[in-house]
Amino acid sequence: MPPIYSVRKNLARPRGRQIMFKHIIEYTSLAASLVVIIHYYFYTNKQFKTVFLFFSGALVLGTISEIAAILTTSSYHYPGFRWYIGPLPLFITLGWCSSFYMAYHISRQLTFHWQGHKHFFWIVAAGGGFVGLFMDLFFDPVAISMNWWEWKNGGPYFGVPTANFSGWFVFAAGFCATYDRALSKDWSYGKKVLGFYGMLVGVFIITALSSFPFLMLDS
Repeated sequence: MPPIYSVRKNLARPRGRQIMFKHIIEYTSLAASLVVIIHYYFYTNKQFKTVFLFFSGALVLGTISEIAAILTTSSYHYPGFRWYIGPLPLFITLGWCSSFYMAYHISRQLTFHWQGHKHFFWIVAAGGGFVGLFMDLFFDPVAISMNWWEWKNGGPYFGVPTANFSGWFVFAAGFCATYDRALSKDWSYGKKVLGFYGMLVGVFIITALSSFPFLMLDS
């Protein structure tokens, strides 16, 4: 651990501030993930299996999708962090848990009055997609200014390509839809796990296919 004076010295330089804030965000993302896990644990009346289903799905889907996007498109990268899973910083993996959690629960709260509607499944999905999209519209420009990640070719919205936003909407909507569907089914826990993960494979494929036209547009 560096002494206090070296941190203060780094604060005098923009590059030093960026590095310091990158280290801070790694710790805060871990803390935020623990907070949402604990919150959901008590929200579900201590149903550990339900909590595990949600966050394991978020962790696996977010990690695999990010790594696949980085390796196949080479359109962005994450420089200067401490902890990585391959090319992906650990804080991004943890961030997907928090992001999906906020998207799903905000969507559920906003759509509560339509719970008996025959198309409630699609309403929750759309709500989650829009919440995820709005979060990224705010967060991505801030992250770029802090050099948390860098886009190779940039884009029309504060240097962010349009494919990123289409991906966020489909990704968040798909996760919220599949989790809500798995949770609502009168299945055994084992069948819920298999069904949920099977549907997440579909979310991964649909997100990739729907982002392809926007990738061509951005290039």
